Amino acid sequence: MVLNENEADVRKEIMAVSKMFEMDAKQKGIKYGLIFEIIHKMIIVDIKRICQIVVILLSNAFKYTYEGEIQVICKEVSRIFRIEVSDTGIGVK
Repeated sequence: MVLNENEADVRKEIMAVSKMFEMDAKQKGIKYGLIFEIIHKMIIVDIKRICQIVVILLSNAFKYTYEGEIQVICKEVSRIFRIEVSDTGIGVK
């Protein structure tokens, strides 16, 4: 796989992707939120791949969460960018 790394506004892109799931959250009555702990506005990433991964993680979270909450947490720690999707779904058994 070849990565297409460019400078991107990750906050803006992840917020756009997350909007796709707002209606699902409303319909299910699930609390849905984003938390950003990002120092730099622009970072070098393959934004297309990052967005694809976030869509997959959120799709799974909404598929298996029937009540409670789903959160997307984006952090930048020591020059490392990390995305977490947490939910109160049934989890892996």
